[in-house]
Amino acid sequence: MEQLSPGLLLKGSPAAEPGRSPGATLGVSVGSRYPPLEYIFIATVFDRQGWFQALQHRLKTTPYQDRLVEQIIKKNLPVLGANIHSYEQQIRSAFRRRDRVSLNHRTAACLASYFDILFAANRRFNPGEKRLLVHVQALLSKPEGVTADVEAACTGACNLECCVAEHLELMRARLERFLSARGLL
Repeated sequence: MEQLSPGLLLKGSPAAEPGRSPGATLGVSVGSRYPPLEYIFIATVFDRQGWFQALQHRLKTTPYQDRLVEQIIKKNLPVLGANIHSYEQQIRSAFRRRDRVSLNHRTAACLASYFDILFAANRRFNPGEKRLLVHVQALLSKPEGVTADVEAACTGACNLECCVAEHLELMRARLERFLSARGLL
């Protein structure tokens, strides 16, 4: 449990995890000047002055800015596969090296950017790393076959028989069609 201020006690706080600070981390779309987005989903155990409940309410009701959506897509979409240093290219290199650890690591990073784009396109805060597919299924709009695609990418992440980059390329194409249909590309 974490105590942010006198009279406030949180259960399941991201900062309560060993070795993790409450500031910005890799894979999070919004920088450190904002409270960690995980705070939206934390259950309050004790909040004497209602400060944390007010913060949660403000995070839940603040409109998601168009500029933020554009910046998240602009930042994350090219690294999925549109440039020479993209995740797809890094995964292909790891596959050629037969490096399972690197395959898994780069696939996870690719999926993190994919989810950042998907939640931004729906004007929703990224809920973090846990139960992402449950949150994706609750979105009003999403690319076709997103759940099966993510499960296939996770299954293929360490496969040395078939390179998962081919499937990630298909996922990126579906994501780009999804974004184009919504006028976000």
